[in-house]
Amino acid sequence: MTGRSPSVQQGFTETRNANSGLKWETTTQINIGLDMALLENNLILGADYFYKKTKDLLVERPLPPAVGGTNQTLWDNVGEMENSGFEFLLAYQDEINTDFSFHVDLNFAAIQNKLTSLPEDIDFLSIPGSVLHTTNFDQEVSRSDVGQPIASFYGHDAIGIFQTQEEVSAHAEQPGAQPGDLRFRDINEDGVINDEDRTFIGSPHPDFTYGLTVGANFKAFDLSLFFFGSQGNEVYDLTRYYGDFFNLSAYNKQERTMDAWTPDNTDTSVPRLSLDDNNRNARPSSYYVQDASFLKLKNLQLGYTLPASVSEQLDLRVYFQVQNLFTFTPYEGMDPEVGLQNYSSDNRNLDIGVDRGIYPPSRTFQLGINLGL
Repeated sequence: MTGRSPSVQQGFTETRNANSGLKWETTTQINIGLDMALLENNLILGADYFYKKTKDLLVERPLPPAVGGTNQTLWDNVGEMENSGFEFLLAYQDEINTDFSFHVDLNFAAIQNKLTSLPEDIDFLSIPGSVLHTTNFDQEVSRSDVGQPIASFYGHDAIGIFQTQEEVSAHAEQPGAQPGDLRFRDINEDGVINDEDRTFIGSPHPDFTYGLTVGANFKAFDLSLFFFGSQGNEVYDLTRYYGDFFNLSAYNKQERTMDAWTPDNTDTSVPRLSLDDNNRNARPSSYYVQDASFLKLKNLQLGYTLPASVSEQLDLRVYFQVQNLFTFTPYEGMDPEVGLQNYSSDNRNLDIGVDRGIYPPSRTFQLGINLGL
């Protein structure tokens, strides 16, 4: 704007900060394996150990506001990560007679992940605060730190519910706490509960995963089932953030709030209902972390091949198939198989195992025909 006559001058602003030293990640991997075939190739055994080291991890780092521009982040190469583990395979097939045959395939994998190095100017990796609102309801729920698995859950350790005022008074100073509120562990034992008492409270990575495929043929009928399971993985259930706490009153509440703590209902894990939440019960904590181990029947298919006398010169098979038939899990959310969310920037690939109300996989029923000429 110049003088008394306002005018707009066209200009430019930087929308993306460049890094001339940026390069691809480098991965080195070692595999040691053993494969065997026994019993006239009816029994197959496989075992594999692997170690993979990744250097120059690609991460979008936040920059100080003084940098200016519309994008205050910078893609950079930071840190190193290790993955190691075992994978096993057991497969058996047999033909009992001309009418009946079967096969069983079992696989098992145990993988360990660990961040092993970060530059001196980076204490940990996390999702930038500018995108926490869209991803984690304003909560920093995970961190990637040296010695820890990538995207480990981070927050306060909730160790129960205060039952009496005497328990509140005897505990470390926890501002705003009343009977019925969550009690948090004094990690550094300084007598005060604050942000210094946050710690690693869980991991989205399983101890092991496994799969089982079973198939059988009896005369013209065939049957196949595929099971998949995961053990030891945890989920950070962020649906509880808006679903359990009444100070966030613009949202529907979970059914379990009907069992919230009251002086007459003390045998519960749900804190008291409050419109002000002076204790900050809704803060990031282990209250949200749940065991999400599961076993799923991913696919079941039953088929029937018509005799040649019926289908003449055609190979005709009809089948009935069900996907996602059932899930066994202690997880209380919609689906325990959360995994990595579909994000593309802002380090959201570090946001693993956080449930914001994901849509569960559909159970589908199919009737089909296979036709061969």
